[in-house]
Amino acid sequence: MRIDAERCDLCGRCVATCPERALSIESERLVFEPPCVGCGHCEAVCPKEAIALGAGPLEPAPKLPEGATEQIDLCIRTRRSVRKYKPAPVEREIMEELLELAVRAPNSANDQVWEFAVVQDPETLRLLRDRISGYYKSRLGLMRHRRLARLLMRLMGHCPDLVDNPHIRNCIPKLVEFHESGEDMLTVGAPALIIGHAPPSATNGRADCIYAMATLMLAAHARGIGTCALGWVQDALAHDRRARDVVRIAPGRLVHTTIAIGYPDEEFLRIPSRKPPIVHWL
Repeated sequence: MRIDAERCDLCGRCVATCPERALSIESERLVFEPPCVGCGHCEAVCPKEAIALGAGPLEPAPKLPEGATEQIDLCIRTRRSVRKYKPAPVEREIMEELLELAVRAPNSANDQVWEFAVVQDPETLRLLRDRISGYYKSRLGLMRHRRLARLLMRLMGHCPDLVDNPHIRNCIPKLVEFHESGEDMLTVGAPALIIGHAPPSATNGRADCIYAMATLMLAAHARGIGTCALGWVQDALAHDRRARDVVRIAPGRLVHTTIAIGYPDEEFLRIPSRKPPIVHWL
């Protein structure tokens, strides 16, 4: 951190906003004492630009324009999980723009240790589908012996829902059957996938990746691009090393999110209803 004593007017805004209490005013000067997570709050609130964490000045943070609330609300309400895509992939520049927005999401301790694998190569997508189908096919035998399967799932660190959840038990045979018949139920025909992963050392890597991907999904929808969370692919990547090898995810990384992305080949004309939120006010 660099502090320009000549610019600083000791207004105290940086001291008040610092989550780590790393800044204080002593003897009429601003004092910095680690730890600091580098969140940037201090330089963002300083009216004199007297604090710098990075190499250059920050971009301005204008107020949201009038009507932004309605537009943001509409974006949230009209976003759908798209399962029909046009073959053309999203352009590289737009994908990069979406990923830059994704890392603006909140994350624990400002770790920012998320990484993303963008899978667009058709042959890699085919190999991944084959591997994931094989992963679930190998689980079909386990599902016929539920007590033994529960024990093995726990020993392997897998969720016992694989054998206890009726929806999962019903879907896995269909996933395998559809794949073997040539229908893509796993990656829903999308021209690309984005996989979010983090190291085990991350403070809260799973939540961080989910926040980032949710941010990306809304940004994509605002640009007319469809997305869909792929729980089946996510589960297989999380537990099957050979599936992770197909998409070149380094050993030791934990896969936390996977989405399909592409231009929609369907149009939604109405907004489906949702159950009202269950809230306990305390």
